[in-house]
Amino acid sequence: MTAAWPAHAGPDVGPAIADPALRAAVVSAVGKDSLLRSFSDRKGVFVHTNLGKGWCLGAADLGPALVRSAAQRIWAEQGAEDADSLVNASGRALAAFRQLCAGDQVEGLALTGFEGVSLGSVRVELPWGVLRTASQREQEIQPFGRPPSTVLESRIPLRFTIGAPEVGAEPYDSELTELLATQEQQLVLALLLTVRRDDLVIGRAVWRSDFVPADDARGFSGRAGVATPGLAAGEPLTAEDVEALVSMAHRVADHYDHSIDVAVRRTLSAVRERSDPEDALIDAVIGWENLFGHGESAEVGFRVTTAIARLLHPTPRLAARAEARSPRFTARAASSSTAAAPCPRKPSMTTRKLQSPRRLRRCVPSLKPARS
Repeated sequence: MTAAWPAHAGPDVGPAIADPALRAAVVSAVGKDSLLRSFSDRKGVFVHTNLGKGWCLGAADLGPALVRSAAQRIWAEQGAEDADSLVNASGRALAAFRQLCAGDQVEGLALTGFEGVSLGSVRVELPWGVLRTASQREQEIQPFGRPPSTVLESRIPLRFTIGAPEVGAEPYDSELTELLATQEQQLVLALLLTVRRDDLVIGRAVWRSDFVPADDARGFSGRAGVATPGLAAGEPLTAEDVEALVSMAHRVADHYDHSIDVAVRRTLSAVRERSDPEDALIDAVIGWENLFGHGESAEVGFRVTTAIARLLHPTPRLAARAEARSPRFTARAASSSTAAAPCPRKPSMTTRKLQSPRRLRRCVPSLKPARS
């Protein structure tokens, strides 16, 4: 067994457990184990996870699969890549696999790669896991054509279903899938609301990979064929940035309300997806309307601009002055976006390019007080 694994494809320890005598011993041990005996079936047993992944596993494959999955877990957690660490990790993988086969829930690991964020050498504890700089090996993983600059290590609830799933049964835990997607969005939102720079710090998830005992086939989920340009990581976050990020992350995680999902998605779309200023402007105005433009009978534009004035100005006097200007502000917003109101005369491209960042500068901080 080697002390270091090749970097091109993650840990590769298959040859170390290919000895026929060792394989025979594993098969014999599985056959004598009352909990794992069913894997001795010549055709193998189908294993299905609540993450939506399934595979067929037999007694002869169980030992190698457990060791390789243990090696991958070490690699994912940036542990020591030596024989002793692998032996210990394999024992933990076997114990977790037995719990899962018994119907228990165990803690799994998910890695999510993000582009657009630079951390330097720090590891940041967030409500959703540990955010750290992507290793060189992780940066080389580009299943969707984009290298990650940072990685989030998340602990996830993991369950098995042994045997073929029931007809009509949901192939995955939809609540868990939605939770993981929400956490990705919340992390990006916390970054956007926290870091104050001329160029906004805008993260984007580029892939996710889950680590499951005895599942040695690495898989990645993400968005294929994204047409938008990649996001540069920029300068690393400062110590002040990191401290503010931790505080904001807890506020977002504790107080996030799904009623503003549209506002969050549209704001993120405006700042990172849209290359056309008109499209970004429309997204920003839709975000305003989702936050403030519903309820009662007042005109939508008036409600939006009045609420923004009160949120973004620190004193009642300044807020009142901003409210007094809100009709003019509303008219300019309406003339700039078909999402706000029909317009008889389309503004010039120069005007739209100027108006788009102005609207975004109001939309982004408007999300922050919603989490107080």
